[in-house]
Amino acid sequence: MTTIKSLSPNDGLVNIAFESAFFYFIQPCNINGGNVGRKPNTDKRGNPFSVEVIKQVWDMGNEIPGYSSDVIRLDKCGSKMEFPEHGNRNSDTGWEIDHIFPVSNHGTDHISNLQPLNWKNNADKGDNLSWNCPEKS
Repeated sequence: MTTIKSLSPNDGLVNIAFESAFFYFIQPCNINGGNVGRKPNTDKRGNPFSVEVIKQVWDMGNEIPGYSSDVIRLDKCGSKMEFPEHGNRNSDTGWEIDHIFPVSNHGTDHISNLQPLNWKNNADKGDNLSWNCPEKS
């Protein structure tokens, strides 16, 4: 029989202890629905993506006629991204690798579940399953 105990609530985080005849462990959980400790622009384990994956995802961005696709592209929302600005949230053209089906909802790191998004769009999307690009003003 498994029992669940809530231990030490702290700013929306709780530790859930699972006990049974076969195992006992404590799993950190975010009761607000997010992913504990994983930063944006990281794989499902919270590690940076490899250079190979970064390049593969970059190539999914939309090319802009007259510009080098190695340097500048558009995300699915039409926002500009510059390759050297990967991971830079201080740049208007910074971009991140987004999990289309969020990690918090059991999304994978498979290339088919990744897309390049301008960091502002990625921040707006968050862990939402149904998200539409913000309207341009």
